[in-house]
Amino acid sequence: MTRSRGRTYDDDAMVQLIAAGFGDSEIAGELGVNRNTVCRIRRGLSRPDLQARIDDAVDSHLRDIRRHVIGRLKTVVDKHIDAGLSGHGQVARRCRDFVIKMCLADAQPSDDRDSQTRVEAGFFDHLGALSSELKGRIIEELNLSRPNIDEGPGDACS
Repeated sequence: MTRSRGRTYDDDAMVQLIAAGFGDSEIAGELGVNRNTVCRIRRGLSRPDLQARIDDAVDSHLRDIRRHVIGRLKTVVDKHIDAGLSGHGQVARRCRDFVIKMCLADAQPSDDRDSQTRVEAGFFDHLGALSSELKGRIIEELNLSRPNIDEGPGDACS
């Protein structure tokens, strides 16, 4: 428990609420502190001792979100493949583009990417959870080939 201008609040609750993305007013109301106190902590202007804890809690939330997304990614990819192959027009083209970009995203050596590109491609970096059979199926169904890559026919997207 920490005191702020006569008010006592729980550091752990403050860290968790900030990391979870609640607004300053919501957190202030929940903990009974001034909104400015929450804002200063969130921005790192006060309570530097909490910043590493907030960062760790945010990282934990991001790992949970990634696990959740990866668990459902195969379903999303299957729907994009089906729509891309059976449809016509703009939506089908966008579905095909999405699958193509997703499969080719891991073809780039990670050493060649700068930090901003890595952040933007972060979603696609987790596609290693897809089986090589699914990646091969995507390549086969979309009739894709990757020029200038010496791989066997079944290794097109692994």
